Amino acid sequence: VGIDTSPSNAGDAVRRTVDSSGISFLAGDGEHIPLAEGTFDGAMMECVLSTFYDKPAAAMELSRVLKSNGRLGVSDVVVEGELPEELRSPLTDVFCVGRALSVRGYLDVIERGGFEVRVVEKMKQETLDFLSQVRRQIFLAKMLAGVGKLGLDQEDLDYARHVLSLAVTAVERGELGYVAITARKC
Repeated sequence: VGIDTSPSNAGDAVRRTVDSSGISFLAGDGEHIPLAEGTFDGAMMECVLSTFYDKPAAAMELSRVLKSNGRLGVSDVVVEGELPEELRSPLTDVFCVGRALSVRGYLDVIERGGFEVRVVEKMKQETLDFLSQVRRQIFLAKMLAGVGKLGLDQEDLDYARHVLSLAVTAVERGELGYVAITARKC
């Protein structure tokens, strides 16, 4: 079951998976999941926990809908220390950076939610690889915009490259990253 706060996103997902047996989507709030206690054996949150304002409530709600000994997988952006202002702008909320926690912060939220953390894997190289892909996409966008095939302003693309450069530096310094966590409901 996939849950999205947007009814239109949930509806789109249902339409795209109409032939997929056992897959369903519904509109709902991760802090108030509209399902019974002990519904699932496991849950996965991919770049989602960072987006909640009340992360402990979301973790407790996941614990509620998981069966005893249910498993939880969380992968998300982590911030260790202070980032430059450009990496804390409202735009970076789209990339899960704006409200991201430190690794310890996520572990505290997950543990307070009723889970025992089993594995923590920091994914520095994967983060750098992803940013390299973004760099290539910005380069391509600049080329297309330069020949009039893409309606983007060169100044905006230059700013995107600047912010990307700040992100790469922050990852290399260990200030920004990505983590994968597995846990089991206590």
